[in-house]
Amino acid sequence: MQKADLVALTRDDRAALYGAFLTLAMMLQREDREHTLALWRRGGKRAFENEGGVAG
Repeated sequence: MQKADLVALTRDDRAALYGAFLTLAMMLQREDREHTLALWRRGGKRAFENEGGVAG
């Protein structure tokens, strides 16, 4: 959450962060779960690469 700047962007609003994670969990219960994961994984790998981090 820190790396994505979510704490600062939500002003450390834990209820908002929890709600966001619940929304993500609901998204993963849909039929297009694998597609959603692939999109998130691709975006995460790109972000790591742009930071000079190691993408797994």
